[in-house]
Amino acid sequence: MSDEDVSSAVVLVHGIGESGSTAQQLAQQWLPALQTGLRAAGASDLADELRVGPGDRGVEMAYYADVFAPYESAHAMALATDPDLTEPVAELTQQWLETAASRSSDPSDRETAEDALAFGATEESLWDRLRILSDALNDLHFFRPGVVDAASVVDRALREAALYSANAQVKTAVQQRIHTAIGAQTKVVVAHSLGSVAAYEVLHELNQPVALVTIGSPLGMSTVFYERLTVQPPHVPATETAWTNLADPDDLIATRLDLAPYFPGADVTCVSHQVDNGADPHDPVRYLQHAQTAEAVAAGLTDQ
Repeated sequence: MSDEDVSSAVVLVHGIGESGSTAQQLAQQWLPALQTGLRAAGASDLADELRVGPGDRGVEMAYYADVFAPYESAHAMALATDPDLTEPVAELTQQWLETAASRSSDPSDRETAEDALAFGATEESLWDRLRILSDALNDLHFFRPGVVDAASVVDRALREAALYSANAQVKTAVQQRIHTAIGAQTKVVVAHSLGSVAAYEVLHELNQPVALVTIGSPLGMSTVFYERLTVQPPHVPATETAWTNLADPDDLIATRLDLAPYFPGADVTCVSHQVDNGADPHDPVRYLQHAQTAEAVAAGLTDQ
């Protein structure tokens, strides 16, 4: 843990694809969104008190994007030649498409996913199946909400998620960044996407009470993450004071909208909320602006 005089009350943990930003930049993007949510939830005083930096009203970003830098030039499909990564890359493509087929609000995305899953199932070759499924991911509106190249977004998502899932060195390095950011003054951890998986695992190692807020979390993604979690069977960390989970039904990364059935707790139950993030369902900023996120953060800062 960090020393008490340099730790922050709220530790933020980013998700995939943040190599183009610094920890400071991400914190400065996330904090205003959280403050917007706090004000909407009637906690304007707390919103005004929060700032980037250490202290009992400090906010810090646990940054780990650079851990993936050595693999940045390698495409996910190329990484899948590693026997340890073949399975997670294949499972990620399969499960994201299954989620799109079952609950996407976009009819064209549902059709694209259904067709790819049916066509891919006829291929005996893993490579042919991966090609079909990854091409379909590139075509989903979910992966191209703006003008960003969809193929690069999909590749980065597959690469980073698969590496964390199957590469012990990467997983340890990512978790260490989060562990270092959490200090004696930390009361709330807000974690997005892949960051929620790493944060959950780190909280099992802590001896202090901390509230967890997960947004757009893939923690329930069967064999890719859920069955590979260090602590088995998965459950609410013993020192966790509360767990709030937010998921947009159109967020394909959040394959399980309600995490409570998959993470039982003796004293704490994960409370899940379905929210609407509009055109960009996986966007952390949109998740942070919801009252449910703000209320969970406010409660975590005041209840301990």
